[in-house]
Amino acid sequence: MSTDTSHAGRSHSGLRFGVFVPQGWKLEYTGWGATDAWERSVELAKLAEDVGYDHIWVYDHVETVPRREQTHCFEPYTMLSAISQHTTTVKLGQLVTCAAYRNAGHLAKQAACLDVMSGGRLILGLGAGWYEQEYASYGYRYPPASERLAILDETLQAIRLLWT
Repeated sequence: MSTDTSHAGRSHSGLRFGVFVPQGWKLEYTGWGATDAWERSVELAKLAEDVGYDHIWVYDHVETVPRREQTHCFEPYTMLSAISQHTTTVKLGQLVTCAAYRNAGHLAKQAACLDVMSGGRLILGLGAGWYEQEYASYGYRYPPASERLAILDETLQAIRLLWT
């Protein structure tokens, strides 16, 4: 929950409400064609905005759960950039970006571009990463928790510096 008041009038008492837009991570698009899956995600994002949700979210995951399947799992920054062109007011976030998956400078650039393309609607969510299987799937080393937290801290510092 956020106490952001930039959407004053949409929600009451400082409460803000968000919803996830399907992207395939939880197998919701198994058996669908890519175009149909994408059109459904856009439809649901627009519906969420139309009924008054304050923000929409996608997951920063690269493969499906609870089991790995060869099906659609849309990448979050690409997806949110595209959805930003079909919506106008709803804020856009990813829960949460794994700092260890991306170079900090590149991530800062991706997020800044999304924010500009969306008219300032980005909510940047950052985390240390936890899903060892995904690291392995993409050939990333799975560091111990202390190192993942250090990477998160470094990423936060770098993004602040690059954005200011």
